[in-house]
Amino acid sequence: MPLKSNSRLANVILVAIAISAVVSLSRLGLAYAQVQRLRLRLVDLERQDSIQKRTNAALRDQYQSIGRIREKAQEKFADLQLKYGGLVDRGGSVVSFRSVPSIQIEEESPPIIFRVIVPDDRAVWLRYGVFPSDKDSVKNPHAFRSTVGLPTGTAFRHEGIFQYRLPKGPHLISIRCEIGVNVPIEVSLDDRRILSTCYESGFYTYFGRDQAHQHEQGDREVGQRLPWLFSCEMYPQTTSEKSFEPAPHACSIWLSEDRIDVPSFPR
Repeated sequence: MPLKSNSRLANVILVAIAISAVVSLSRLGLAYAQVQRLRLRLVDLERQDSIQKRTNAALRDQYQSIGRIREKAQEKFADLQLKYGGLVDRGGSVVSFRSVPSIQIEEESPPIIFRVIVPDDRAVWLRYGVFPSDKDSVKNPHAFRSTVGLPTGTAFRHEGIFQYRLPKGPHLISIRCEIGVNVPIEVSLDDRRILSTCYESGFYTYFGRDQAHQHEQGDREVGQRLPWLFSCEMYPQTTSEKSFEPAPHACSIWLSEDRIDVPSFPR
């Protein structure tokens, strides 16, 4: 009997060892499978990383190429601006001006640009004013020689008439507006901003701008009226999201040599 019991016990132990070995092998197989999956995943990630690096390098090359093309286009356009927007100095007391082609850069609206030559013996003023949009004064602002009778309580940050005396010599005048809840109105002389104001209706606002299209050189002798350059009508959004109505007031920018007592440009 003891021999049989020992034999039975030995069999049980062998079975237990075999089961343990099977379980271990099973776990080892699972672990090996996980290792294989991880290895394949790493290979796939390395492949994706390599593809991404090549893609990024290609995109970087494309952006650099586009940047070079844009720089060359801007240089070429600057040459065209000089060719088709240049002025000949007539000498004497002649004020010369013309509109200059402009292009859109990035997402900003293209500026409106004028080239002017101011002679030494004439006082030439660049003026900005706010007028009723339904009257001819927007494009004929020279009729106003003071701020008397001009609108107040408008959505323009600065109301009335303002002025800036232009220095002698050749200059570029650049005018820029951008749509939005607040519509900025900025004027630069050469590379320096000389006017910064805004239309603030509290609603998203589009604008309709108009300008003097002087594609050839214009010359003004003493006694001849200097030109209107630019006007901008505003179209703020109404309570309906799809509706925009014209505002009752608009702004205008013009050249003048009339002497009037008004403030300097706001900045």
